Amino acid sequence: MPQEGVARHTAIYQSFRPIEVVGKLTEAIAAEKWAETLDLITSYHMSIDDIKEAFLSVAMLRPGAKDMFDTCKRIGVPTVILSSGITNVIEIMAKHYAIEPNFILSNDCQVPEICSTLSTTSVNMMFPMNFVL
Repeated sequence: MPQEGVARHTAIYQSFRPIEVVGKLTEAIAAEKWAETLDLITSYHMSIDDIKEAFLSVAMLRPGAKDMFDTCKRIGVPTVILSSGITNVIEIMAKHYAIEPNFILSNDCQVPEICSTLSTTSVNMMFPMNFVL
């Protein structure tokens, strides 16, 4: 993405992230920012591979997350990624970092009673994987 696009993306991020951090991000604001981001991506005619590359260039794991998943796998402890993100995006991130969770529970998960009961905020310390875009 050209530098202008990066600047536009940064502006979008900076316009919602402070609201998200304090827990005041509404569905309407999130939808508006998703639409702005989608407009940005489509205005540069980015391929899915370009989008994945751009995402992976800025997405980060929390410190210690990779080691925790590796340790759990080695000793046979099941793991769950709980995220307010989208499963396909989480899977891209997990694959990139060679993380193999037993389950991914996200906004589009198929277990509504679990998804509506649990939130990233309420289990933030239990599941130390975070995506920063």
